[in-house]
Amino acid sequence: MATRKKAQPEPPKPKKKIKQEYVEILEWQGIKIDVCYKPDYLGSAHIELHVIEPPLAPIPVTPTGYISHFHQRGEVEAAGGPAEYARKWLDHEAKGRFWQMVLKKQNTPTQLDLFG
Repeated sequence: MATRKKAQPEPPKPKKKIKQEYVEILEWQGIKIDVCYKPDYLGSAHIELHVIEPPLAPIPVTPTGYISHFHQRGEVEAAGGPAEYARKWLDHEAKGRFWQMVLKKQNTPTQLDLFG
């Protein structure tokens, strides 16, 4: 009499975690900005802005041309997507003191001091 082998249970299939990431190029006041958005990153929503042209130029939300920002889920979607969220954020911050000082400094001619 032949013995039957017991069927081994199949190992559980690993759960697939789908990472969604959106990357868009935004042009804001002549500055090209790479906008990277992850709606579910470390339990929160995450957006990165990275100036690509001119390289690392200051923008109203950062003097270094790069910012990583966590926020509440749904804010980006409510604003119309990553690029539109970034545009609204930049427009809002452009009214602030930091950006006004940057613009003033950029538009002030540099004159050398002959006696200093």
